[in-house]
Amino acid sequence: MRLPFLILSLILAEGVSENTGSATCPCITPTIAARQMSTLGFSVPSDCIVAEVDKRLYCYPKDYGAGLCRDWDRGMAPICNQTPAPPWCEAEWCYVDPLRCDRDMTPSAIFSGVTFSYETCGRYVEPYNPNQLYNVATRMEGAAIRIGFPGDEYPYLIPD
Repeated sequence: MRLPFLILSLILAEGVSENTGSATCPCITPTIAARQMSTLGFSVPSDCIVAEVDKRLYCYPKDYGAGLCRDWDRGMAPICNQTPAPPWCEAEWCYVDPLRCDRDMTPSAIFSGVTFSYETCGRYVEPYNPNQLYNVATRMEGAAIRIGFPGDEYPYLIPD
């Protein structure tokens, strides 16, 4: 009687193991709430961290993005609580230390000073995320870009 119980316990325990990111890019627990106390200019509720999106404030869970790979954005206002929600709302991610991470990562557009990664949580193609545009702009900062396109005026117009 004890053997089936032991086997069932081991199976259940294995099924609830938590993903803390890759060994070369572990998930971290940033101190967002502590930083907000000193920068927002008002008292932050003790049960959440304040997210500013499109000049509106939202109360996100205090452990948002911290320590574990999860679909942290699922059901979160103002975007992921819509139907249908964008695909990135269901993707697992976590905050990472950019100095200790060899995976693809993106600076948070909501919380300054923190970086997150989908790749450390096992997703190698980042779902479309509004932060991608910020990431491209940051990587291209200071770079010279040449753009070419056919002209529609003389001397670029080629006669038929």
